[in-house]
Amino acid sequence: MKTQRAYSNKQWSDAVPFWALPNALSIDTALIAYLWQRLLSKTLENPLSSSQIWVLMLSTWLVYTGDRWLDARHLKLKTVSSYRHALCLRFRKAYLWTWCCLLIVNVGIALCCLSKRDLLMGTALLILCIGYTSWTQFTHTMQGYFKEWSVSIIFALGIFIFVCTPNSPRTLSGILFVLLTLIFWSNATLLAHWERPIDASHAHGSLAHTAPRLTACSHLVALGTSLMSLTLVPFIPEARTFLLALALSGLGLFCIQCASKDSDHRELHRCLADAALLSPCLGFL
Repeated sequence: MKTQRAYSNKQWSDAVPFWALPNALSIDTALIAYLWQRLLSKTLENPLSSSQIWVLMLSTWLVYTGDRWLDARHLKLKTVSSYRHALCLRFRKAYLWTWCCLLIVNVGIALCCLSKRDLLMGTALLILCIGYTSWTQFTHTMQGYFKEWSVSIIFALGIFIFVCTPNSPRTLSGILFVLLTLIFWSNATLLAHWERPIDASHAHGSLAHTAPRLTACSHLVALGTSLMSLTLVPFIPEARTFLLALALSGLGLFCIQCASKDSDHRELHRCLADAALLSPCLGFL
């Protein structure tokens, strides 16, 4: 059996390559949330306020960075296997102070600028995020079963809660939500598939460990979602740009997996997978 090439401690403790910084710092995740929210707002013709945009972006960054900070609490540089966790270890106090400051800013914006409905929806989503993080970080019972689905659904909900209103078309919103969740799930499971050695070295479970065949074929789900989105374009012309962006994202994930035969470049694959979610939105905004 071919063994996984070991990475030296020096690789992760030295400077992070510029192309990996947005992912390592969770900046790309916040941008993905923002761009899909903007595209959904354009599709449903429901303008967003700057406070809604900032609350979503800051909340996304806080959740992802907080989860990584907790991941790294039991790790050491000699055992860490990713740029994002290495940064959390090297700048642990700086991360914590930045996280706390941005949390205060985010709460202040939410309390001062959001409507009562937005606050209630945001609070409900916050409870889901806290529940998910607590469950995965402190019990590990969810890892390997519903982790990827939970992340995908919560992420999609964050994009939809400020855009969808009681007056929004429910059928259209439901279709777009399901398709977007499937794209996010494909992205999450592909990452889990590529990063099995990282999860194993960090003592974390994922769907890639409990159902490796499923995650190995998740790019087919991305392709299927892409084809489904294209098929729906003639029937839902008002959502044409959103559906085309979904189709391109799914096709991008499929192509990246087909081309990613070298497991030694999983950090690059991770960045490319997130770029597949970013690029189509930029083209349609």
